[in-house]
Amino acid sequence: MTEGVKAYQKYQALKLHFTSDYDFIKYGGKVRKISDESFLKRKDQFLFRKLERKYDDNELTDFFVANFISQAGVRWVGEMSGPESEKVYNAWKGRMETFSYHLKQDLEYIKDNGDWKQCMTCVDTHPALLKMYLGGKIKAETIIAFDVFTGDMLEKWNALIDDPIIWPEVYRQLSKYRPFVRVDREVIKKVMKSVFLS
Repeated sequence: MTEGVKAYQKYQALKLHFTSDYDFIKYGGKVRKISDESFLKRKDQFLFRKLERKYDDNELTDFFVANFISQAGVRWVGEMSGPESEKVYNAWKGRMETFSYHLKQDLEYIKDNGDWKQCMTCVDTHPALLKMYLGGKIKAETIIAFDVFTGDMLEKWNALIDDPIIWPEVYRQLSKYRPFVRVDREVIKKVMKSVFLS
């Protein structure tokens, strides 16, 4: 297999995951096989070669996920070749490695800025928790932590939120991102207890 093809296929699978009904986890990242010949015709092949040399398979997945879910909403590999995408990936990696710390910071913000018991409740259109996320006050991982903890918060919100403009894209992004936030429910429970019951 030509160098860079594996990175290209992973990029295609994750791009499809975040922009369509394709499920990267369900299909194991498998997409239509690309021939070496057609890959070599691509003008951006050198970017995929560079990424494949730099990262192992798991790191490559994490790199693409971090950039697809970033506020910049990167969709083209050319946007992932500069120092900004490296910063996005390193920040994401840092949040994953210190998940409990970042979750605790966000939970303290939630507790200090309203009724934390009601933050998930849909009143009017968007719940307070979602407004905090959309306002950049808390991270996507915190929304996902609440969803993991409750088991179905995003699904309930999807049934109740009547917003055809902002919510559908936010819902897609959060629900597609959820499988990549690998954290145990017990860890979330412990952090929530330490903040909300102290």
